[in-house]
Amino acid sequence: KLLLLLDAIQYKESVFALPFAYSSMLIASNGLPTWPHFFWITLAMVGARTFGMSMNRIVDHQIDLRNPRTKQRHLPSGQLKTYEMRIMSIVALGIFIISAWKLGPLCLYLAPVAAVYLTLYSYAKRFTWAASIGLGWALAIAPMGAWIGITNNFALTPFLISASVALWSASFDIIYHIQDQDYYIQKGLHSVAQRFGEVISVRVAVLMDIGAIFLLFIAGWSADL
Repeated sequence: KLLLLLDAIQYKESVFALPFAYSSMLIASNGLPTWPHFFWITLAMVGARTFGMSMNRIVDHQIDLRNPRTKQRHLPSGQLKTYEMRIMSIVALGIFIISAWKLGPLCLYLAPVAAVYLTLYSYAKRFTWAASIGLGWALAIAPMGAWIGITNNFALTPFLISASVALWSASFDIIYHIQDQDYYIQKGLHSVAQRFGEVISVRVAVLMDIGAIFLLFIAGWSADL
């Protein structure tokens, strides 16, 4: 059952945000962090991502059930029950909050804000074509969160890294949802592809990738790397 739960939240995709969180952590530490910082930042990342993805699967359960491309996912196909996914989301949220508490007061204050956002962005496709941008900023929490975990403060460099992550992850989400263009049109859901078509979607994604690379260079300049 645990393997099914991990597969349902696509745990392998942790690679999307984790390297950027670690990069921000290393820059903020001006070298290697302490082992407690490394441990709690990693645990916070795992908890936040597990919570966000499990909530996404719960919120999108009915949409996934009706979509031919996603109806074989774990919840729609009956391999997992909704209550099992809810239990995992509660445990993950607890891990995230405890990790934030161990990292410092600012992390703890901001953790509920992040948790609310990780829940609400899943509803965006019901209201706006900019839902992929919402996903991008969900992943973009990681670098800023890691920086605050080390310094207990905000700064320009992690914001630039976060903005780069937001553009990059939004770009691949835009391309990913081209697959669902017809389904979204049929069901009244929203995406860049549904609103502007496939050609413009790909062009927007390319521009976002260029912007993401540019921001990484600016982040390196900001950190005097």
